[in-house]
Amino acid sequence: MGAPYFMHNRTFYRNTPDVDLGFLQASFDNVPYDQYFTAGQRFRTTSRVAITEHGLKLLPKRPLYQPPSVNKLQNYGGICRNYEDAPVSLIESEPFRKLIAEWISRTGLQPESFSVHQIRTTGTGSPVPEGRHHDGTDWTGLYVVKRHGIEPESARTTYWDRDGEIVMRDVLAEGELITFEDGKYTHDTTALTPTLDGAYRDVFVLTLPEHGVNVPAELIGE
Repeated sequence: MGAPYFMHNRTFYRNTPDVDLGFLQASFDNVPYDQYFTAGQRFRTTSRVAITEHGLKLLPKRPLYQPPSVNKLQNYGGICRNYEDAPVSLIESEPFRKLIAEWISRTGLQPESFSVHQIRTTGTGSPVPEGRHHDGTDWTGLYVVKRHGIEPESARTTYWDRDGEIVMRDVLAEGELITFEDGKYTHDTTALTPTLDGAYRDVFVLTLPEHGVNVPAELIGE
């Protein structure tokens, strides 16, 4: 387990887990296009995952719903979005299990499930198009999987505490994990600045609780 080299009030951690980064990077090779996102090219999967005594297992699909108060993007927040699952070969792998164990160990919780979102931002896209925000979760993890063909200082991430003070402002390197209690921080990331054609940034966003519990009953089945 990688020791945190930055911690804030035991609700914000930054560290580099000891996992097979190359394996995790390869899992993004076939991430499908995000059909709901109209502010540029984005690729995404979203999965609900059970934590069992035998390892991690995919749960049945449920739509992703973020209320407009959390995600103000038109045709993105306030609707049910249906995404493909991450590949089983990733979910049930040892590198991914180790990453999740590292993340959850910081939360102090013993959850039975969580959500994982694979997100690829391309070109000059913004990793956080909604701007400074909360995710609307209890705990969130941000793990940077790959930075390809972008300026070293682009995609800079900032976290603010409830008083508006900056807790961290830095470029997260490949393999770095941020774990934070969502209600106590807002965050934002600057846009990509490409240096090559085909530039992209790949991340895992990990959330507790899993996203299926947040879908209003009247919207299920849309």
